[in-house]
Amino acid sequence: MMENQLAAFDAQVRQHLRWNFTVNAADFAFYSFAMSFASMLTILPAFVSKFTSSNLIIGMIPAINVLGWLLPQILAARYVERFSRKKRFILAVGIGERLPWLFIALAVFLLPDAQPVWKLVAFFIFYSVFCFSGGVNTPAWLDLIAKIIPEGKRGRFFGLSNFIGSGAGVGGALAAGYLLENMGFPVNFAVCFMLAFVFVTVSLGCIALTKEPVYPIVKEPSTLRNYLGQLTAITRNNRNYLLFLIATGITSFSGMASGFFTVHAINKLNLSGAEIGRFTAISLFFQTVTNPLWGYWGDRHGHKRVMEAGTVGAILSTFAAAFASSAGHFYVIFGITGASLSAAMISRLSIVLEFSEPEERPTYIGLANTIRAPFSAIAPIIGGILGDRFQLPFVFLLTAVIVFIGLLALLLGVKEPRAAHTQFGEVVSRRR
Repeated sequence: MMENQLAAFDAQVRQHLRWNFTVNAADFAFYSFAMSFASMLTILPAFVSKFTSSNLIIGMIPAINVLGWLLPQILAARYVERFSRKKRFILAVGIGERLPWLFIALAVFLLPDAQPVWKLVAFFIFYSVFCFSGGVNTPAWLDLIAKIIPEGKRGRFFGLSNFIGSGAGVGGALAAGYLLENMGFPVNFAVCFMLAFVFVTVSLGCIALTKEPVYPIVKEPSTLRNYLGQLTAITRNNRNYLLFLIATGITSFSGMASGFFTVHAINKLNLSGAEIGRFTAISLFFQTVTNPLWGYWGDRHGHKRVMEAGTVGAILSTFAAAFASSAGHFYVIFGITGASLSAAMISRLSIVLEFSEPEERPTYIGLANTIRAPFSAIAPIIGGILGDRFQLPFVFLLTAVIVFIGLLALLLGVKEPRAAHTQFGEVVSRRR
């Protein structure tokens, strides 16, 4: 009976694959395009630096991002595991990822210029809501993608989605640079944030068009105590997954440096708003051209190799930033960073889906991201404190050393999970 239900589920996945691939790629693309107007790497640090020169406060941007996005996931995973359908939950929580950009734009427009601190406070409050909502939604969203996109096509899905979104984002970044250069502060940033709101809202509409099949196996709800016990059992029984968590925890310290590249360039070279937009465009361009390559490589040879390549890129860009002395140098740095971010996004989204059975995916997703949260959150705070005390080039060199240790852990400790894990859909197809 169960075999027939699994076969019927597999048939629905294949029937709606093209449609679901298209609308969810559009969601991914519109979301990526929207974030080119509110880039955590360039636009947001430039905005906050208008109010303060403290690297510690600027470091709160990536810290809040990773805490909000990663920390809630394990509890959210426990909640969404009981749902046979995930789309309704994603749409409801997704509102919390969209409205904050509208409120940030309105705060920048309407709050008095005489008290700029209130604009900064409003930004951090609403940005926290955005990040937290994204964290709550991620296990359900990734599980939805895993349901509707078969294992052998996920790398291409993420690669193509990133390719389209980053390609559009290049234009968005150049437009953002134009706005920052030709409109007065703070209206220029407010317009960027309003455009971010418009396009993330369009992305939510694309998710609503998904045709979600019902997976026949749903994990039974458990008490919080039992659930936490299951988490301990997962890390004890799946040694490869545990080593993966350790390696990615160490490599997460790349955030000690990456959030300060733009600030360092502004302070060192006194750059214009247009130049900041070009940095974003360069980063997104290299994300665009490398996305399909990473996706294809991951589908063919495993996403562990993609993750390793992205980590090498993070080391190179961070090391180079310590010695950069011209805008041209920073173009190269942001190009390498873009390619590295692309590899990290595609590999992390894809590889964690391959460690578990389908009914346990939300827990594996949530656990991987929640464990990474404290490392990713504290990294930019440490970077900000050390930057204020010892200058940013020292922070960049230290970061390169730490991430290199994480790369060794990934290379020597973690085995490609696909070699030991077989996707149920492939089993069904062989039985036929």
